[in-house]
Amino acid sequence: MEIKIKSVINIVSISIFYFLFHTILHSQSVTTDEAKQYRFVIAKTGLTLRTSPDTEAEAIDTIPFGKVVEVISELPETVNVQGNISNWFEVKYKWNKGYVVSGYLSETSESPDKKPYKQKDYVGTWKGDWKCGKEFSNLKINKNGKFSGWLFSGGDDSGCGGIPVKGSWNLNLSGEICLKTNMEESCFFIFNNKLIANLDSASGFKENYESEIMSGLTKVK
Repeated sequence: MEIKIKSVINIVSISIFYFLFHTILHSQSVTTDEAKQYRFVIAKTGLTLRTSPDTEAEAIDTIPFGKVVEVISELPETVNVQGNISNWFEVKYKWNKGYVVSGYLSETSESPDKKPYKQKDYVGTWKGDWKCGKEFSNLKINKNGKFSGWLFSGGDDSGCGGIPVKGSWNLNLSGEICLKTNMEESCFFIFNNKLIANLDSASGFKENYESEIMSGLTKVK
C-alpha cells in the first residue's frame, strides 16, 4: 500500500511539474509577442535596409514610405545623415532582416501633420503593393459605413493567394478611420496622401503570411 501511495504522489508531482512548465513557456511566448515594437517609415523616398549598420553597407531593399517594420534591437552607434543624427535599428521587413537609420522611422499612433481629416477623405479605394495575378491588396471604403477589401496572404513558386475582408467603419475622436470585422478592429490615418496603420490598433490587417502589417496604401479613386 505504501508503495502505491508513493507512486500516485510521484505521478501527481510530475503532472503538476509539466503543467507549470508549459504554463510558464506559454506565458513567456505571449509576453514576447505582445512586446514586439513596430515603426512606420516616414522617409518620403523610402528607407534603405542594409546588411550592417553602415551607410556604405550593401543595400538589401528599399522600404517604401508608410510601410511598417518590426524593431528587433536598437544599437548604441549613431550616424549623421544629412544633419539627421540617429541611432541604427536592426529591423525586420517582410522576410528580410537588416539595419536602418532610426531617424526615418516614427512610432506615432496618429497623423504627424495633425490635419483634421474627414469622412470624405477616407472614402474611396486604397491600393497596396502586394499583387496576385491582376488583384492588388486593397481596401474599399464606402460612404454607407461599410468597407471591403483583399489582403495578400502569400505566394511561392506554386502560386499565390489572398483573403477577402469586409465589415463596418467609423471615425474615432482622433479623426482616424477604424475598420471593424467580426474578429478585429484596426485604425488608420492619412499622412502624406497615404493610408497609414495606427500601430496601436492594426493587428487585424496583416499580409504575406501575416508577417507584414497592412500600411502605406495609395488612394486610386
